[in-house]
Amino acid sequence: MPDLEIIIVDSNSTDGTKQYLDALSHSPQASKLGLTILLSERRIKWTEANQIGLNHSKGEWVCLSKPGWNPARPYETGYTLRILSK
Repeated sequence: MPDLEIIIVDSNSTDGTKQYLDALSHSPQASKLGLTILLSERRIKWTEANQIGLNHSKGEWVCLSKPGWNPARPYETGYTLRILSK
């Protein structure tokens, strides 16, 4: 998938997500998927995590999602998916 990059910013999770993402970042699948995982050493707000992800992105367009957003059921969370031009 050369035309797609996926950036995940973790806000120092304490539920095992950080360890899972760290292991995933070292897997062969990460490079195949164009996956970049950024692990914060401190809790950060969603807006700061977005800015960190935007700063690392190389694309012309960006899609942001909020924690808990499920693309299969977007109506359940009340969150929106935002697609922006950089």
